[in-house]
Amino acid sequence: MKPKIILCLALVWSAVLTGCASGVRAITIKMPDLNEPIYLTEQPTQITVQMPVTSFRVEEKHIYSKASDLHRQVCLLRADGSSIPQLHEPDVIGISNGGYVGEYLFFSFQKKSKSMNEVARIIVSMDGKTHCMELEGNSDKP
Repeated sequence: MKPKIILCLALVWSAVLTGCASGVRAITIKMPDLNEPIYLTEQPTQITVQMPVTSFRVEEKHIYSKASDLHRQVCLLRADGSSIPQLHEPDVIGISNGGYVGEYLFFSFQKKSKSMNEVARIIVSMDGKTHCMELEGNSDKP
């Protein structure tokens, strides 16, 4: 696993577990048709989204999914309707805890604004269906 990805992951999980840190907005998004929540974190320099893929016991043999084989996509929109560009292709990351490993698809987006409320809407494409949700608490709305 790349050191940069590990550092980003540590920052995201730190923000999610502590609820919110100075200069970080962490949101757990529960979309009605998705079984698992999605985790969005706005940091001063980037925005990240974690989407659960699967989980398994540590002792089980498992081949990690390839991001391109999962056919999942996340798009983020600002309040003015403009899209937030991805920094790079999504990565698949495993997180181990209590004898289990959770596999996540990890998206990174460009941070343009200094505001911690840059993301107004999230669009998720998964299993041939598109889901959209407006995020509450966006003070940048016109």
